[in-house]
Amino acid sequence: MTTLNPLSPASAMPVVSTPAIPRSRRVLLRRAAWALAVVLLAHSALLHTPLQWLQPWADSTAGNAVQVQFIIPEDSPQKIAAEQHQQAAAATKTIAKSTPTAPRNTSAENVSSQPPAPQPPSPPQPDGSSGSGAAISAAALATASGVATAAPPVAPAANAKLVFDVAVQAKGLTLNPSGELLWQHDATTYNARLSLSHLFFSRSQTSRGKLTGNGLQPVRFGDKVKSEVAAHFDWDAGKVTFSANTPDVALTPSTQDQLSALLQLGAQIAAAPPQYPTGTVVRMAAIGPRSEEQWEFVLAGTETLKLPGGELATVKVTRAPAVQYGNRAEIWLAPALGYLPVRIRLIESNGDIADMQWKETQQP
Repeated sequence: MTTLNPLSPASAMPVVSTPAIPRSRRVLLRRAAWALAVVLLAHSALLHTPLQWLQPWADSTAGNAVQVQFIIPEDSPQKIAAEQHQQAAAATKTIAKSTPTAPRNTSAENVSSQPPAPQPPSPPQPDGSSGSGAAISAAALATASGVATAAPPVAPAANAKLVFDVAVQAKGLTLNPSGELLWQHDATTYNARLSLSHLFFSRSQTSRGKLTGNGLQPVRFGDKVKSEVAAHFDWDAGKVTFSANTPDVALTPSTQDQLSALLQLGAQIAAAPPQYPTGTVVRMAAIGPRSEEQWEFVLAGTETLKLPGGELATVKVTRAPAVQYGNRAEIWLAPALGYLPVRIRLIESNGDIADMQWKETQQP
């Protein structure tokens, strides 16, 4: 009698085999199951209602896109709130339909559609120019708020070279470079230079341009420490370009550079001192070597200074920082020298100070 080994393949009962699920697919199915469990738990925790399964269907007009509709149980708070909102909206529409509509006022539309009435021409100014002319009387400069807003007539100072004693306090050290301001013009063009020189360093700023009825019109501004960077004023194109390849800046009638601004301010005041009482504000766009700053000068009153070159009556002007971490300035203009600056004090945000005080005046 033959005994069959139950473990041998020949004696095994026939079984139906199923294809094995690949490992990667099993991992995906397991992750999907976990994700579904998380969604069910989150929904139950947030809405306090069981989540009924959602029936997806394909939108025949959207290709393979699948839309999913969320079904909320009838007795859930969300369903009740939605129904109440729909009822309120329907009641609002009913009330709106039963309310008569006010007749349309077409008269206002007709008025607004009419072209504006022509304005009368500007009356002639005291100086003989029209209201749109470039020359504006000094009386128009100071508004009720004391802000000078228009380009004024000017009275440039005579040609001069001012020599300064300079004290620079930086990082606990005191240096005494020499300084000078050169101012030259021929009633048509001008040239200006402000320079500091020392054994260890030097710096100069230059400005040249035209003299017009409204004052200085810069053409080129340069700032040199080791090498020079410059700004070029193209008044025909209405823009300033920079040799440092920084973005161009649009020109306005009041645009100056950082050196000509001081000279323009003095020339404005010299033309009409009574129009610049204490508290008057004069605003200018000041072009530097790489960008533009908006400067605001405030007249702070008169002072008599004892300077290395002697005693002078002055008008003090202050300028607040134009940018974050910028410097502030105190400037004293001397009527006896055509309102040229006889003292310039710059205070940096880190506490460094440069103080230039007039020592003598020379022929340029």
